Amino acid sequence: CINDMISFVNGTYDNLSIVLLPWINYSKKHELRCFVHKNKLVAITQPYLGYWSSDNSIDKQKVVDDIRLIVNGIKLFLNFDSYVLDIEVTSNYKIIEFNPYYEHGLTSTLLFSWKLDHDRLFGKKKGVEIRLHTTDGHFEQYLVN
Repeated sequence: CINDMISFVNGTYDNLSIVLLPWINYSKKHELRCFVHKNKLVAITQPYLGYWSSDNSIDKQKVVDDIRLIVNGIKLFLNFDSYVLDIEVTSNYKIIEFNPYYEHGLTSTLLFSWKLDHDRLFGKKKGVEIRLHTTDGHFEQYLVN
């Protein structure tokens, strides 16, 4: 964020907004980071080891379908079409925050890489790739249509 603000002050970053909202408590173990490029969900990962570990039986297709519904529902209210969406997924879905979709910014891709996964993150590959931590410190990946 700080580099984005510095870029804005220097005149090299357009349309920077800071939105302050009341804090809402959420469970970090239920958080997913979703990459939306041109209003299309392209990738999902997790910031924290926890509920989303690969050794559980979460219906990944349902999660992708539900997040796609959210993306389609909110796009009319946004003045941007590419963003990183942090969302809490329990029996309800709660939007935690939006982050800039910018490979030279500070938005962390976590288990992805802006450089190595460029084609995935910029919508050049089909489906939604999900990367989840494993209990042994590695990650597993899934491709959902």
